[in-house]
Amino acid sequence: MLFLTVSLAAQDSTFVVTTTDPMYRAPAFIGNGAFSLVSTPLGTTAAPSFAAGIYDHAPGDVPRIAALPAWNAIDVFDGQHWLGQATLDTTSLRDYRQTLDMHEGVLRTSYDWVDGERRTAVSVEAFVSRADARLAVVNLVLLPHDS
Repeated sequence: MLFLTVSLAAQDSTFVVTTTDPMYRAPAFIGNGAFSLVSTPLGTTAAPSFAAGIYDHAPGDVPRIAALPAWNAIDVFDGQHWLGQATLDTTSLRDYRQTLDMHEGVLRTSYDWVDGERRTAVSVEAFVSRADARLAVVNLVLLPHDS
């Protein structure tokens, strides 16, 4: 019996891009060839998404790729304000980090949302499946911190 040993190298860092600035606006795209999703700074607000073969075409006009209805918006109310209305600055969003892992096809966004005396850790992971062209996921994890 012959066993082959394969050594897996660490993931190539050129496939991972990160920003720590919540105001940085060069959106990331994740997709699978049939469906794509555009990033937003908070990771929870409605983001444009597109599907292959879906076009908007009016008589006398050229076909244009059409945006799908927003399916991915998740808003959170902390008892005073909505997360979706938070200002994109380091006062409201602390320890901000958004990472696009092009090898895994995952967009991860995390930060502490500070609203007055309230602080909530927010972690969002967006994924578009290559195995199932009809599957996309936004996973939200909230951890409230005691004041």
